[in-house]
Amino acid sequence: MNKAILIRTYKPKQTEGLIRLYDSANEYKGKLFSVEKPWLKNVRGISCIPEGEYICTLYPANKTFKYPFYRVANVSGRDGICIHIANYERELRGCIAPGMSFTDIDGDGNMDAKSSGKALDYLIKTMGKQFKLVICHSV
Repeated sequence: MNKAILIRTYKPKQTEGLIRLYDSANEYKGKLFSVEKPWLKNVRGISCIPEGEYICTLYPANKTFKYPFYRVANVSGRDGICIHIANYERELRGCIAPGMSFTDIDGDGNMDAKSSGKALDYLIKTMGKQFKLVICHSV
């Protein structure tokens, strides 16, 4: 199974991440960046999810999401966690927004996920219909 490792940096107002992508033979396939809510003890809607290992499954666009997205399975105490297009932490309720890079798009002093749609397309192309997501913190 393909695998993505999300290495987080926790900040007071948000969580920033580097996502390293690997195929099923553990060969490095590239990187993306991510923006999430800050760590607030896994409180629904205002916190990023706990570190750990999760299975992510691709779903087609629907009424809620105009674009395909990944559902993150078996998050302790949470449901509806996804990897989807978003640029800002404020657009999320615990989900993960991928980006091609970080930039302060709106000038508020926080890093935002640049080119999130392009990043999600790359994630889908590279990881396929399902992959393992390992979330850890930077040291």
